[in-house]
Amino acid sequence: MKNLSKLALFAAAIIAVSCAKPQASNEYIVIEPDWSACSGAGLPGSWSVNIGDVYSAFETGKVHTSDAVLAPGNYSIDIKAGDSFQVNDNVISMYLHDRPSFDFFPVPWIETIDSGIYYGHADVSISDRSPYIRIPMEQYARRIDVAFMSRSGKPCYYRLSVGCIYPVYTSLDLDNGDYSETAAQRISWDGRNAFMNIMGMPPGVKTIIWQFYIEDPDSGLSYSGTVKDFIDASVFEGFNDNRDEPFQLVRTIEISQGADGNVISIR
Repeated sequence: MKNLSKLALFAAAIIAVSCAKPQASNEYIVIEPDWSACSGAGLPGSWSVNIGDVYSAFETGKVHTSDAVLAPGNYSIDIKAGDSFQVNDNVISMYLHDRPSFDFFPVPWIETIDSGIYYGHADVSISDRSPYIRIPMEQYARRIDVAFMSRSGKPCYYRLSVGCIYPVYTSLDLDNGDYSETAAQRISWDGRNAFMNIMGMPPGVKTIIWQFYIEDPDSGLSYSGTVKDFIDASVFEGFNDNRDEPFQLVRTIEISQGADGNVISIR
């Protein structure tokens, strides 16, 4: 009888343990950036992860597994990537240069930047099970390729000394992905094409300053000097979309003879 009582108590203990509710525990998490909207050349070789103010790390692989456990709760996760920029008080500053020599240039201006600037954010709830979190990434720079054409559509020959478009964005708050700080940005020339990689295109009319030598294949006339060119931002519709391919900007050139020399029009 005593043995049966011990057996009953032992069985009851087993049942009680098997029915006990599991306790929540701290867990590792796995984070994967989703680059699908940023596909193409220039994806970064490394990226950073920040989870609130409790965890930060750098990663070079496809996914990141936290090397510290996180208590269950709500967290804000930020992913930042880009190998060729630095942030100082939320301002991309390493490309800022001195005022150009001619007076009508706005200040400050910004040199051409690389296109690899990416940001992703997610608010997540971590429970007692390890989550796998996939965060869409957005791209915050895009290249503009500028082509000069004659009225007939033939490419013009030109040598660009200086080109600048303004206002454009020169600052990006990587904590929330917002642009700010409009200024000017230099347009580069590789001997064949004018181009620039810029961070953003605010609304409104844009001013483009060209300082170049150019020949019109229609008339055979040439022009050398500085020209102001105005273009409405509506042509850049969708420019700030999360895209990797270049934005094509075609400017039509016409050179005519004037009383004091050749005159140029750009539209």
